[in-house]
Amino acid sequence: TARLSLNYRFGNGKHEPVDNSIPPVTSSWTAPYMGVGAGAGTADTKAGIGEELGFGHLANDGAFLTFNAGYDYQLNSRFVVGAFGDASYTNFGYDADLKISAGGLSESETVHNNFENLLMVGGRIGYLTAPDTLLFVSGGYANAGLSDTRFNLRFNDVTVDSAVVDGRRFSGGFVGGGIETRINDSLSLKAEYRYIDFGDEDLSARSTSFPGAGIEGVKFDPVLQIGMLSLNWRLGNPSAASDAPLK
Repeated sequence: TARLSLNYRFGNGKHEPVDNSIPPVTSSWTAPYMGVGAGAGTADTKAGIGEELGFGHLANDGAFLTFNAGYDYQLNSRFVVGAFGDASYTNFGYDADLKISAGGLSESETVHNNFENLLMVGGRIGYLTAPDTLLFVSGGYANAGLSDTRFNLRFNDVTVDSAVVDGRRFSGGFVGGGIETRINDSLSLKAEYRYIDFGDEDLSARSTSFPGAGIEGVKFDPVLQIGMLSLNWRLGNPSAASDAPLK
């Protein structure tokens, strides 16, 4: 979920003294940068066989660490464009266990997989609400790895069959948006949301209990939603790169 709120402050804040101890940002946004961050998200994978039979939804969730690098160019006093790349170590696991018991008999099914190693390359365009605050939208290419998906079927705690959908990498695209604020001329803090769609892929499931047996035409359609917070360091001397007025 995401939300937007309008807040009303009581009293007359104009009587409060203004803290001028932190110097204002006066440098340009034009500069290369690199940073580190962390975030969390969910992955909803629709899985099914052909057009009729479906497994349902595999809903992964978890957290990740990310490393990013990019370059921003300030067009004028209000607009900034840029390009960037992210590499994230993710831990989006899915574990489901369904057990049914009746008349002394029990049936249990387990499913497990994990999203890992998320890569994204894209661009952004932003609007400066103040010289140190940028609202932006972003978009680009995304690639993620999905580990083997394992399905186990057991009767009275005895494994009857196990099936594996071999892991692979998925490619797709993302759109997002966020806000970045400059702490000083070199450091900035960025918060961003991204929606990532990998499209659907036709895979195959193989049986580990009955060698040579398997199922073709298994469809996987994963979608990720992530939110992240990162701290970025601008390289060089941004103040020397600006010819645009920042008033």
